[in-house]
Amino acid sequence: MSKAKAMPLNQLFNNPVYYYFIIFITLTILFHLIWGTVWFFDYIIEPVNTLYAGLASTLLSWMGWQTTAEGTSVVSPFFHMNIAIGCDGIQATAMFIIAMLPLSTDWKHKGKGIIIGIFCLCLLNLIRIISLYFTGVYFPSIFEFMHIQFWQVTFIIAAGLLWMYWFGSKK
Repeated sequence: MSKAKAMPLNQLFNNPVYYYFIIFITLTILFHLIWGTVWFFDYIIEPVNTLYAGLASTLLSWMGWQTTAEGTSVVSPFFHMNIAIGCDGIQATAMFIIAMLPLSTDWKHKGKGIIIGIFCLCLLNLIRIISLYFTGVYFPSIFEFMHIQFWQVTFIIAAGLLWMYWFGSKK
């Protein structure tokens, strides 16, 4: 019976599929190590969520709703919601960026894809927040379903589809 030989490390990095997954997994681990820190919460998550609350409140006000942003919350006489950790799209956006970085394409094309992807995912998250506000006002019984099941799955699928589109169009 013959033993399977381990692939030398230099051959591992020369294989584009192995290279992609090694870089992807390494960056994913690094991101999640940083994501779980107090620093990341204070300097990334909290300001992003405050920005989303302000943008959502402004857009809702333009639509005639009496909303205000109070920190990370959108407040009105009709409904109050807080944009908490995990509701910001940061993880899915980071995973999109991490999935883009190891692609074997030129940096100009990759950078364009990352910028367009971030814009699309931020826009989708803003739509998500506003739709959750309307769900809370008009259909409070399905708010948790829309928040946890529908929008989380939709957001992850959207990030994956953006990546697949860009992967398919690589130069």
